[in-house]
Amino acid sequence: MQCAVCSAQVIESHFGAMVCRSCSAFFRRYVLTKKKRIACKAEKTCSINHNIRKMCRFCRMAKCLQVGMIPTRINEPIISKNTDKILEMLSNYSRLQEERLIAYGMSDEKVNFSTATTIMEANYGISRKHIERLSKEFTKLSKKNQNALFDHYYTGCIVAENLYCAATSEKSEKFRVHTGRETLPIEQYFLGENKNTYLTDIQINEMFKPFWINGMNQVVKPLLELKLNTFEITALFGLMLFDGSSKGIDDDCVEICYKIRNIIFREITAYHRETEHSRSFDRMADIMYALTLMMRCAVCNAKVIESHFGAMVCRACAAFFRRYVIAKSSLITCSNEKKCVININVKKMCRFCRMAKCLKVGMAATRIEDQIILKSTDKILAFMKNYPRLQEDRMIVHGHLEEKINFSTATTIMEADYRISRNLIERSFKEFGIIRKNSRNAIFDHFYTRFIVAESAFNVVNSNNTENFRVKTGHETLPIDKFFLGENKKTKLTDDQINIIFEPFWRKSMTQIIKPFIELKLDEFEFTAMLAIMLFDGSYSRIDDNCSKMCYRVRNIIFREISSYHKEIDHPRSFDRMADIMYAITLMEKSRQIVSDQLTLSCLFNLDHNEQICQIFKETSQ
Repeated sequence: MQCAVCSAQVIESHFGAMVCRSCSAFFRRYVLTKKKRIACKAEKTCSINHNIRKMCRFCRMAKCLQVGMIPTRINEPIISKNTDKILEMLSNYSRLQEERLIAYGMSDEKVNFSTATTIMEANYGISRKHIERLSKEFTKLSKKNQNALFDHYYTGCIVAENLYCAATSEKSEKFRVHTGRETLPIEQYFLGENKNTYLTDIQINEMFKPFWINGMNQVVKPLLELKLNTFEITALFGLMLFDGSSKGIDDDCVEICYKIRNIIFREITAYHRETEHSRSFDRMADIMYALTLMMRCAVCNAKVIESHFGAMVCRACAAFFRRYVIAKSSLITCSNEKKCVININVKKMCRFCRMAKCLKVGMAATRIEDQIILKSTDKILAFMKNYPRLQEDRMIVHGHLEEKINFSTATTIMEADYRISRNLIERSFKEFGIIRKNSRNAIFDHFYTRFIVAESAFNVVNSNNTENFRVKTGHETLPIDKFFLGENKKTKLTDDQINIIFEPFWRKSMTQIIKPFIELKLDEFEFTAMLAIMLFDGSYSRIDDNCSKMCYRVRNIIFREISSYHKEIDHPRSFDRMADIMYAITLMEKSRQIVSDQLTLSCLFNLDHNEQICQIFKETSQ
């Protein structure tokens, strides 16, 4: 993916547009320093390219605004620069272990419940000093935010270090406290030397053994299967610490957590590229899955994978909270002196006590959007259901072509297919119709350039001949030396010259796009989901903030539907398939750029082409 301003490599969105870090820093610096005037020494037509050593500031700023960068999206607090946060955390971890050794000494003796909790208490202060020493951003927060973040982190850290000790020990089936010492067997663990309870060993075993089995089967074993290394586990600690959904933190702290998490995500990506990990595209998904293994709903203790309305809660509690706030129920009461147990195992939880606990853990009614996404539990299936009608409409417009087509015919087909494809989107997604007209047009133009290459790739995969290219309607193209000429030869280029100019693009498309796409083996549902994700992309230029928020919400629904689909079909690589779909999207972005370059060259050399399609690609590339 290329920067919309200077064409450098880019992997993320900044201030409303897909731009590189250099242009992002330039834009932020100019807006925050509030420079009064910059001027262009030429005629405001300077070339803006990353290969130019000193770019014109006026023209660069103009292009930043032109591609959709928004000054109001810049926040005042700037994160201090640290390019190696994870490595710094890793190097400081040995010092933490040394301090623990001084505090607890070295012992191979197994610990009981009383000793384990005493160790946890003593370790609180040591771990807090370790974090303060490690992170300048943490120390700059207010005391209230520091306490709230660390308390939330420490409970997860205890579990994470226990799991890490289990993962790095030879006896991984044994539980360990976070300092590495092994625990006693369950019937002795809760008793120890002083038996102050009336429970027998058998009763203790019956009461607590299910929790231990559950912890081993649902947490420890899945974590061991991920085989995270020390760098990845340290990154996991960083993500747990800077959790913007922690209870009791203010909005500024949430924003700082979000920024630092983004830095950690970038460092994880860079690490996997440097080490050339064989599953680099899947490892981020593995780390996020490990994060979910240590999270429970703050209200009912169910499994949780995301934040809702300011707290880490499950979908059931989030739905209950949303329903109660929006319905504006006048009165709910408790019949048990407001002391009801709120737990996932309780069949009918007291609504009063459940709502009180929702508010206690930090869920905020103000975070519920007034504009709710239209309810549709099967967005992807609805899209798939409408897809055959698209093919019927194409047959009426284009007819059934047996002959191979040239470049001119291909771009004409793309133009005619624009309206048909737009009808498909309007039929399939009611949310698309809610968006304002200007944003709706911009979103579809961006999507359509990716839809062209995505369908072309999928048609090649489904054909018997994976060596030849096909356009989005399925028609096979002529060989390269004839494809760009056709019947009307308006260019002075010879067949050999055309082959020299365009053959590298075709070879690149086959080796870098088509073949990797074939290896992913996306099924029809996954391919349709990929199209939906590409449609609702809030980072497209020329869309407003409301549209961007709408895209974010619809994308979350699509992600949940993909997860549900993989669980239903019991896919053997269900945790990796989301990463595969996201990787496929990056391939489509590359392919779109290759097609855009070919269209630019076709205009330059006066080859037959369709002006409207060239214009759409040009506008969505800016």
